[in-house]
Amino acid sequence: MRRILLGLIAAMLFSSIAAAASERLPTDVRPTRMEVVLDLDPSRPDYGGTVTATLDVAKTTNLVRLHGRELTITRATIAIAGASPREARAEKISADQWTITPEQPLSPGRATLVLTFTNAFNRRAAGLYRVDTGGESYLFTQFESTEAREAFPCWDEPEFKIPWQLTLTVPDGQLAVSNTLIERESPAGAGRHTVRFHATPPLPSYLIAIAVGPLDTVSVPGCSIPTRVVCRRGACAQATEAVRATPLLLGALERYFNRRYPYEKLDLIATPEFLYGAMENAGAIVFNERRLLLDPGSASAGDRRGMRSVIAHELAHMWFGDLVTMRWWDDLWLNESFATWMAGKVMDQVFPEYRYGQSQIEGQFRGMATDSRASTGAMRQPIVSEDNLSANANELTYSKGCAVLSMFESYVGEKRFREGVLAYLKKHEWSNATGEDLWSAISSSSGENINLAMSSFLDQGGLPIVTADLLDHGQVHLQQRRFLGSGKTATGAAVWRIPVVLSWPEGGAVRTQRVWLNEDQRTVQLPFTAKPEWLLANGGARGYYIWGASPGMLYAIAADRKLLTVPERIGFVRNLVALERAGLVPVEDYLPLLREFRDDDEPLVIEATLDALTAIREPLVTPDVEPLFAGQVRQLLHPVADRIGTDAKTTELPAVTAMRPKLLLALGDLGADPEVRHWADALTEQDLDGKPMDASLAEAALPLSAQRGSAALEHRMRDRFEAATTASARGKYFSALGNFRDPKVVKELLDYTLQAQLKPQEVYTLPAELARHPGNRLLLQGWMETNYDRILQHIPSHMVARMMPIVGGCEPERVDRARTFFADSRHTFPGASMVLNRTADAASDCAHMADRDRAGFARYLRSTAGRP
Repeated sequence: MRRILLGLIAAMLFSSIAAAASERLPTDVRPTRMEVVLDLDPSRPDYGGTVTATLDVAKTTNLVRLHGRELTITRATIAIAGASPREARAEKISADQWTITPEQPLSPGRATLVLTFTNAFNRRAAGLYRVDTGGESYLFTQFESTEAREAFPCWDEPEFKIPWQLTLTVPDGQLAVSNTLIERESPAGAGRHTVRFHATPPLPSYLIAIAVGPLDTVSVPGCSIPTRVVCRRGACAQATEAVRATPLLLGALERYFNRRYPYEKLDLIATPEFLYGAMENAGAIVFNERRLLLDPGSASAGDRRGMRSVIAHELAHMWFGDLVTMRWWDDLWLNESFATWMAGKVMDQVFPEYRYGQSQIEGQFRGMATDSRASTGAMRQPIVSEDNLSANANELTYSKGCAVLSMFESYVGEKRFREGVLAYLKKHEWSNATGEDLWSAISSSSGENINLAMSSFLDQGGLPIVTADLLDHGQVHLQQRRFLGSGKTATGAAVWRIPVVLSWPEGGAVRTQRVWLNEDQRTVQLPFTAKPEWLLANGGARGYYIWGASPGMLYAIAADRKLLTVPERIGFVRNLVALERAGLVPVEDYLPLLREFRDDDEPLVIEATLDALTAIREPLVTPDVEPLFAGQVRQLLHPVADRIGTDAKTTELPAVTAMRPKLLLALGDLGADPEVRHWADALTEQDLDGKPMDASLAEAALPLSAQRGSAALEHRMRDRFEAATTASARGKYFSALGNFRDPKVVKELLDYTLQAQLKPQEVYTLPAELARHPGNRLLLQGWMETNYDRILQHIPSHMVARMMPIVGGCEPERVDRARTFFADSRHTFPGASMVLNRTADAASDCAHMADRDRAGFARYLRSTAGRP
């Protein structure tokens, strides 16, 4: 009995320690400075080092708790208030936390903790990871959100924002890079040397960066601080475009923030293996090299636009996220939303030809699609676990927050909004802050209390739909309710505080008036006596809400489309997609309303129309009516294609050049256009025979050929993919591989996915790309289930969420199958439940739309067949 009781007590004690370890670290012992010394050789599988933490002990304690995952702490010592160090016991209490127990309790005051540890290099592009390419080995880091603890013991939470000093011993002839300039270098013997970097300003652990290897560099002139691009050996020849764009974007940001870039240097580090687009490490931004290095011969207009926008986004983080850091991960959205919003602002200033700010409307509606699902919770909510954190780092984090910022900037005015941002940065520089701190600063600068309004969009789930009904005597009745993509009525009484912008025609021009909608409905007076022909309930397209209108009103607005601004026309088309999905527009009116925009000469309006056609294909287009739908697509898109042609003109906007392949791809795929397909096959054959086509046209031609391609074509494309010597060329053929539809070819590609030569980011991307074709998904799902353990050998478990398009679409039963699979503890991934709930909602909404509208859509297609 005594043994049983001891066992129960031990189990309870371990359970309590494990529970505590899953929570945030205590603050009674806080680091005030960290020194990290590492012995790094990229050719080895492992490494060792020491960390020295200066501690502030707030109250007497006999325990220090910190993070450490995968690594092994081999020795710990603690020195109290300048006394000699004494041995301490290091004990691992969970997967990612350790406790350090000194020989005697720590008294309030200062202490120094020294930990010696060993570890293996990560091989899945997380933590401190090793990359082997071109016969050379390199080391890079990716620490956000919780991977710094995989590299060395530390306090791995944003609130612990402190100075860091790194010292790295590396092989002679290799470059070491970190967040700051080098303080000194010295020989270390045996063909090695030691590099000590300047101490950083206060930073959280997730913004620390390391790169080691036979790296090349190229200087970036024209910046206010020393700036360079850092690449693997031989790759910097593709850095020309980044070198040209960076000073322009950095200068625009410095002017907006009215202060110089806040760090002593800037390195743009290109790595061939990276799970994301880029990471905003202070002074040492790491990029997936495909996003930074552009080969002039194989980079498209879209690649160039993407490279510039990613640089703009990451540079904006140097102020918003790095200089001022979120206190906790529940404000991750603020970092990312602001950087997304700021990138649009400076891109439009520096590279207006790309129409980048207008293109963010697409992201806004992508966020709305996620927000329209019943299971979507608040964007800003308490983060209590890695599951919670992983599931909430989604398109809402970037796109919804960006749209909300734009909406309130429009409301308070650009000048007063900027004054609030600058006051926020000044007050909280080098420390941490929350979203409320920003709202308070903007409210103070503008004289408008926006706190409650911001909270209504950030602290409750979903988004509103606003309807505006014209009454007599200049009155308008406004209503709001939660918008659900299924068209169902939401439960609960969600109410948003919405700055609604109403627009209407008057005397050949458009008038606008802003009104607040703070309750579920209200009637407002507008300055007109006769009813206008139409009323647009989202003037300027800056509001983060769906707007409803009758079919007659929609036709009236479309007929007057030349009075609308470009953002309003883009917003009209994308809003129409949401209304049809929810059953709020008759399906027979969908294509006629889209047809009203086929003569629009703005490329982003055309892109919106292409996306609107794609959106209805899976739920509504059955095999028996597919030829009729294709005919409608050709009727709608041929005038556009005839107008812009297949070849770029020297005088056209880059935005047109970037749009052209999307148009041709839609004509060849959705429209089954034989001429476009023949054009694609001819260019593909020419390209594979060693005569590369225009890079932008390759984005259409290669995928179109792959869609109908055989194993022989797949082998030829794969050979070119493997032989590519630049990131742009590799990306070009990799994108094409994701378009094959022949089941035998898809199975072969899935087997290929887990071979060693694919990079971690390609391992999850290729299946997700193949899943865009509904006919591939059942095969993909079986492959994922069979090979799940092998997949996790290539990517971190949290990246499995990026593969969920495999179980998406219009078949809820396949999501149920996925739930069963991932319910097994051997198969789960961080955030699985939340991600699957959203996937299930999307599948249910799609199936509901199919059941509701397929028959009516088929009748419409048959009744209009042959009409011009």
